[in-house]
Amino acid sequence: RGSSALVREDFVELYKSELAEGKFWGVEHDMRLLLGSGFCVPSAGPCELVFDHVFYTGGSLELQAVQDPLTEEQRRRIYSDPWE
Repeated sequence: RGSSALVREDFVELYKSELAEGKFWGVEHDMRLLLGSGFCVPSAGPCELVFDHVFYTGGSLELQAVQDPLTEEQRRRIYSDPWE
């Protein structure tokens, strides 16, 4: 609103915009930084959010790489306690 101060309405709109854009990790990060905790439950294990499909046209995007799936050893290291 033309000043360096962030009024309540702007603050709420900023986070509503983040959530509407699917940027949940940004809100989680800020909550942990400012409040000491967020919505994440460490005992629930690592985050497993994935994109099931990505639709694009050759004129707008170009595939650059594909990542191999985790090996069994990598999966064991990620999914074994402790989560944090």
